[in-house]
Amino acid sequence: MGWLKKLLGRQETHEEWLEAHPGKHSNKSAPPSISAEDEKGMRDRMEAELAEQRAKREDQA
Repeated sequence: MGWLKKLLGRQETHEEWLEAHPGKHSNKSAPPSISAEDEKGMRDRMEAELAEQRAKREDQA
């Protein structure tokens, strides 16, 4: 039934609950900022690793 209350807007959100209960806090951290260069480098490394694994599987088959 909680999902129905949330869907109909009758259940308060977590942020609203935090506002209503001072002293409580959210322990969510902000997502890390990643530069475009770092993202591209990581993607290239991961794709290279996957290509190596794929080549090993094809060699074994």
